[in-house]
Parts: sequence; C-alpha cells; structure tokens
Amino acid sequence: MEVIKLTDKKVRCDTIGCRGMARYALTVNGGRRTFICEACANAVYEAVAADVVPESPTSIFLKKEKTVSKKAVKGDK
Repeated sequence: MEVIKLTDKKVRCDTIGCRGMARYALTVNGGRRTFICEACANAVYEAVAADVVPESPTSIFLKKEKTVSKKAVKGDK
C-alpha cells in the first residue's frame, strides 16, 4: 500500500457523505487510487490504532527465575 500526499490536484474525498477535498491518495500495487481528506484520514488512523496495539518487547535484562537444585541428603536413594 502506498500513501501519496497530493499537492497540485483538486479532488473530492471518496468517503461516502464527506464533502472535503482530498489531501491523500491511497493505492495498492499502483492500481486504482482512493482519495481521502485529512479529517477522514485521521478518523481511519484512530480506528486502526485503537485495534492494533503493539506488544512491548521482552527485556533481556529481566532476571530469570532461579531454580533450586535438590542436593542428595544422606540416606536418600
């Protein structure tokens, strides 16, 4: 997917019910372009960001749990 910032084109937003002028064009593999205004782009961003939350990486500095080894006691077999 590619996001193209429009600078010279005057195109309406493709979102249904929106009357804004497009500021971005979205395209997949150079195919058909979907034009989207800044307000709709922010709404899409917020919706996706709420659903896709990255997990924090595991720290290499975390202490590992110590395993207690059993020592043989006299009389144990």
